[in-house]
Amino acid sequence: MSQVHDNKAIAQDCHLIPQSQELPYLNPSIPLIQPTINKVIRERITAVLVAPYRPAQPWLPSMYRIMKRFVVIRESADILKIGGRMRKHRKHLLPGRMMIVVIEEREEIHYSDGLYNKNDQIMKQFKELQMVGIVHGGETD
Repeated sequence: MSQVHDNKAIAQDCHLIPQSQELPYLNPSIPLIQPTINKVIRERITAVLVAPYRPAQPWLPSMYRIMKRFVVIRESADILKIGGRMRKHRKHLLPGRMMIVVIEEREEIHYSDGLYNKNDQIMKQFKELQMVGIVHGGETD
Protein backbone atom coordinates (compact mmCIF):
# COMPACT_ATOMS: atom_id res chain seq x y z
CA MET A 1 0.00 0.00 0.00
CA SER A 2 1.11 3.51 -0.61
CA GLN A 3 -0.37 6.88 0.35
CA VAL A 4 1.01 8.43 -2.81
CA HIS A 5 1.13 7.11 -6.36
CA ASP A 6 3.65 4.30 -6.57
CA ASN A 7 4.07 1.96 -9.55
CA LYS A 8 4.93 -0.99 -7.29
CA ALA A 9 2.03 -0.52 -4.86
CA ILE A 10 -1.06 -2.65 -5.42
CA ALA A 11 -3.40 0.14 -4.25
CA GLN A 12 -3.49 3.50 -2.52
CA ASP A 13 -6.44 2.83 -0.20
CA CYS A 14 -6.02 -0.32 1.88
CA HIS A 15 -9.65 -0.17 2.98
CA LEU A 16 -10.79 -1.03 -0.57
CA ILE A 17 -8.87 -4.31 -0.81
CA PRO A 18 -10.38 -7.47 0.76
CA GLN A 19 -7.95 -9.07 3.20
CA SER A 20 -9.78 -12.29 4.06
CA GLN A 21 -7.15 -14.56 2.46
CA GLU A 22 -4.19 -13.07 4.38
CA LEU A 23 -2.96 -12.32 7.89
CA PRO A 24 -2.49 -8.59 7.45
CA TYR A 25 0.11 -6.64 9.41
CA LEU A 26 -1.53 -3.27 10.03
CA ASN A 27 0.23 -0.12 11.18
CA PRO A 28 -2.29 2.66 10.51
CA SER A 29 -1.86 6.28 11.44
CA ILE A 30 -3.90 7.38 14.48
CA PRO A 31 -6.87 8.79 12.50
CA LEU A 32 -7.16 5.48 10.58
CA ILE A 33 -7.17 3.13 13.59
CA GLN A 34 -10.96 3.14 14.08
CA PRO A 35 -11.69 2.61 10.33
CA THR A 36 -9.16 -0.25 10.39
CA ILE A 37 -10.92 -1.85 13.37
CA ASN A 38 -14.26 -1.42 11.57
CA LYS A 39 -12.82 -3.18 8.50
CA VAL A 40 -11.64 -6.12 10.62
CA ILE A 41 -15.14 -6.43 12.10
CA ARG A 42 -16.88 -6.04 8.74
CA GLU A 43 -14.69 -8.57 6.89
CA ARG A 44 -14.37 -10.98 9.85
CA ILE A 45 -10.60 -11.32 9.55
CA THR A 46 -7.70 -11.89 11.92
CA ALA A 47 -4.91 -9.30 11.78
CA VAL A 48 -1.84 -8.05 13.62
CA LEU A 49 -2.16 -4.37 14.51
CA VAL A 50 0.57 -2.04 15.76
CA ALA A 51 -0.84 1.01 17.53
CA PRO A 52 0.07 3.47 20.26
CA TYR A 53 -0.87 2.35 23.77
CA ARG A 54 -3.05 5.18 24.99
CA PRO A 55 -5.89 4.03 27.29
CA ALA A 56 -7.88 7.26 26.79
CA GLN A 57 -8.31 6.86 23.02
CA PRO A 58 -11.94 6.50 21.82
CA TRP A 59 -11.08 3.51 19.60
CA LEU A 60 -9.65 1.42 22.45
CA PRO A 61 -13.01 -0.08 23.64
CA SER A 62 -13.71 -1.25 20.08
CA MET A 63 -10.28 -2.86 19.97
CA TYR A 64 -10.76 -4.55 23.36
CA ARG A 65 -13.92 -6.21 22.06
CA ILE A 66 -12.08 -7.95 19.22
CA MET A 67 -8.67 -8.30 20.87
CA LYS A 68 -7.32 -11.82 21.12
CA ARG A 69 -3.84 -11.02 22.53
CA PHE A 70 -1.77 -7.91 23.05
CA VAL A 71 1.68 -6.91 24.21
CA VAL A 72 2.69 -3.43 25.30
CA ILE A 73 6.20 -2.81 24.02
CA ARG A 74 8.78 -0.05 24.20
CA GLU A 75 8.62 3.65 23.44
CA SER A 76 7.61 4.66 19.92
CA ALA A 77 10.96 6.39 19.30
CA ASP A 78 12.76 3.07 19.96
CA ILE A 79 10.59 1.12 17.51
CA LEU A 80 9.49 3.41 14.68
CA LYS A 81 11.67 5.32 12.24
CA ILE A 82 10.82 8.76 10.95
CA GLY A 83 10.27 8.56 7.20
CA GLY A 84 11.31 11.08 4.57
CA ARG A 85 7.88 12.72 4.37
CA MET A 86 7.78 13.22 8.14
CA ARG A 87 11.28 14.67 8.13
CA LYS A 88 10.40 16.97 5.23
CA HIS A 89 7.33 18.31 7.05
CA ARG A 90 9.28 18.47 10.34
CA LYS A 91 6.91 16.12 12.12
CA HIS A 92 7.88 14.01 15.10
CA LEU A 93 6.77 10.68 16.50
CA LEU A 94 4.29 11.01 19.33
CA PRO A 95 5.76 10.04 22.70
CA GLY A 96 4.48 6.98 24.49
CA ARG A 97 4.55 3.23 24.39
CA MET A 98 3.41 1.07 21.50
CA MET A 99 1.38 -2.12 21.52
CA ILE A 100 1.10 -5.08 19.20
CA VAL A 101 -2.38 -6.59 19.09
CA VAL A 102 -3.79 -9.72 17.47
CA ILE A 103 -7.36 -8.79 16.64
CA GLU A 104 -10.00 -11.21 15.49
CA GLU A 105 -13.65 -10.56 14.70
CA ARG A 106 -15.97 -12.84 16.66
CA GLU A 107 -19.65 -13.68 16.20
CA GLU A 108 -21.37 -10.50 17.29
CA ILE A 109 -24.78 -8.96 17.07
CA HIS A 110 -25.28 -5.23 16.70
CA TYR A 111 -27.17 -4.14 19.78
CA SER A 112 -28.27 -0.78 21.20
CA ASP A 113 -25.10 -0.32 23.27
CA GLY A 114 -22.68 -1.17 20.47
CA LEU A 115 -21.09 -4.51 19.67
CA TYR A 116 -22.38 -7.47 21.64
CA ASN A 117 -20.75 -10.88 21.90
CA LYS A 118 -23.24 -13.74 22.25
CA ASN A 119 -20.89 -16.08 24.16
CA ASP A 120 -19.87 -13.35 26.62
CA GLN A 121 -23.52 -12.55 27.31
CA ILE A 122 -24.38 -16.23 27.94
CA MET A 123 -21.50 -16.52 30.45
CA LYS A 124 -22.62 -13.28 32.13
CA GLN A 125 -26.17 -14.63 32.54
CA PHE A 126 -24.82 -17.94 33.86
CA LYS A 127 -22.70 -16.16 36.49
CA GLU A 128 -25.64 -13.96 37.51
CA LEU A 129 -27.82 -17.07 37.95
CA GLN A 130 -25.11 -18.67 40.07
CA MET A 131 -24.91 -15.57 42.27
CA VAL A 132 -28.71 -15.49 42.70
CA GLY A 133 -28.66 -19.15 43.74
CA ILE A 134 -25.88 -18.50 46.26
CA VAL A 135 -27.62 -15.45 47.76
CA HIS A 136 -30.97 -17.24 48.14
CA GLY A 137 -29.46 -20.56 49.21
CA GLY A 138 -30.87 -22.44 46.25
CA GLU A 139 -29.31 -25.05 44.03
CA THR A 140 -27.88 -23.81 40.72
CA ASP A 141 -27.63 -27.20 38.98
